[in-house]
Order: sequence, then structure tokens, then C-alpha cells
Amino acid sequence: MISSSAIVGLAIGSFLGGPFIKNGRRKGAIYGNVIAIASSAICMIATVPFLIAGRFFLGIAAGIYNVV
Repeated sequence: MISSSAIVGLAIGSFLGGPFIKNGRRKGAIYGNVIAIASSAICMIATVPFLIAGRFFLGIAAGIYNVV
């Protein structure tokens, strides 16, 4: 469940990466970094639901990185 949430986030982040590039690739990378930092902070909370949510948002950031 935890790993599959990252894969779902990766798929969604790949679709969200396109609109972020409209502002420029550098800003798109910065948006991805902000999401990755926030998701890392969420993952530090030691409960399973927060870990799943953090991995989901980390997958979104990875999907944005793939497009950018």
C-alpha cells in the first residue's frame, strides 16, 4: 500500500508537470522541490496514513521531475 501510493502519485505528477512547464522549466523544478520537501516532512510523522500521504506527494514530485 505504501509503495503503490508512490506509483499513483508518479502517474498524477506526470500529468501535472505539463502545466508547470508553462511558467518555465526552472520554476517547474522549484515547484517539484517544494512538494518534495513538504512530502519528506510528512513522511517523518511515524504513522502509516501520513507515510502513505507523504509517499504519494513524493511520487507527484518525481512525476514533475520526469516531465521537467
